[in-house]
Amino acid sequence: FWMVSIAAFIISPFLTNDGVCLLFVEPILNAFEATFLKESNQQKILTEIGEVQDQAFDETTNKKCKLQGEDALYFMLTLACSSNIGSALTYTGNPQNMIVAQDAIDVLSPIKFTAYMLIPSTLSWIMTTWWIQYC
Repeated sequence: FWMVSIAAFIISPFLTNDGVCLLFVEPILNAFEATFLKESNQQKILTEIGEVQDQAFDETTNKKCKLQGEDALYFMLTLACSSNIGSALTYTGNPQNMIVAQDAIDVLSPIKFTAYMLIPSTLSWIMTTWWIQYC
């Protein structure tokens, strides 16, 4: 969860937030689909063999690491929020920042803009990702 968030936050200032979202959606959904297919195949094999006790043991030992279908929503939310917050760091990260940069680049250099945006963006990203994770 946090790895998706970190990657989106770090990549989005250099590749627009829309591009990051488009690049990350398919791999995330494929991971959930692969997990779902793997679990359904294991369930089918276990019911055919009749090893219900082994299935219960596996569920208790791996419960914390399993992805569930409902979790995909939270991954998509953190992807959207992290890429949007991260894109605020640079002029090129967000289409609106590109419009602002046309007039502001003479007054505020890109490095200075990034320096001013670093602390608020980082704090916003941490708080938002934490809120999504715990809600």
